[in-house]
Amino acid sequence: MTASEITTRVQEMLEALNVDEDTVRRLADNMWFSPYDLFAIAEALEKLNVANSEVFVALVADADSFDLAKFHRYRAELLANESVREHLGTLGEFVVVSDMVLNRNNEGALVAAFPLDVVAWTESVQANFTRFGDEIAVESEAIPPIFAVTGDVTETANSEMQRRGWTLIGMD
Repeated sequence: MTASEITTRVQEMLEALNVDEDTVRRLADNMWFSPYDLFAIAEALEKLNVANSEVFVALVADADSFDLAKFHRYRAELLANESVREHLGTLGEFVVVSDMVLNRNNEGALVAAFPLDVVAWTESVQANFTRFGDEIAVESEAIPPIFAVTGDVTETANSEMQRRGWTLIGMD
């Protein structure tokens, strides 16, 4: 397939997932994604088949670097693969929590799953988990949220996340 044919196919796949045409166009026009990246994201979202894919694609469409574009692609593929294996519970939808796009599984738990090499308890990580915790408390979440990563979590980060009520899951 040519790049143009791939882009057309991606548009069809994403629109079938109820992603707004303008959002799909912004993604397709983003210079940081190759046609193959676009197809990989669309294919992963099609496989994942969850509600509200629009918010994920809107986030991805705003990638402003090559590294961020690849991160979003790998995250989409990770979510599709892990949801099938049910490490995270069956993912049911994308949700926005404190300006971040997370998932909710069919049991109702929030799921934050990322392809990261290592998570350390830095000021940035602490600030994000504080914001997440504040919003989760406001929403009166009954089920502990899940934080899942492909890499290592330092002992301090593990301890702090668990203290804040998160269930940690390692993924291969």
